[in-house]
Amino acid sequence: MKKSTCSPGEHPHADRPNYTADDYMQMCRDGEAKWSLSEYARLVGVSRMYLHRCMIFASIPEAEFEQVLDDMYAGGKRPSTTAIADEIKRRTGRARRYVEKCPHCGGALRERMR
Repeated sequence: MKKSTCSPGEHPHADRPNYTADDYMQMCRDGEAKWSLSEYARLVGVSRMYLHRCMIFASIPEAEFEQVLDDMYAGGKRPSTTAIADEIKRRTGRARRYVEKCPHCGGALRERMR
């Protein structure tokens, strides 16, 4: 085993918190820490965008979520989490509209839903 040359408190990882996601949730409930989606994502080990997609998944009833999955898997390919979240937003009316523009003149070509 390699012996550390750093004195106590000077290790490069000494600034990292020594708690789990459950500990962080309890600290937020007790008022010891302010809730941060970024901090929770870091503790859980996923990206912030993945957590945002999970919140979209959780925003609809379970039966409706299962129906979305059944419809998307019917095509034969496994959909990405982004595609599932986009489909849920489209079905619930929360999809954003954007205008696709011509790369040459900048004029509007068509309106699309994301």
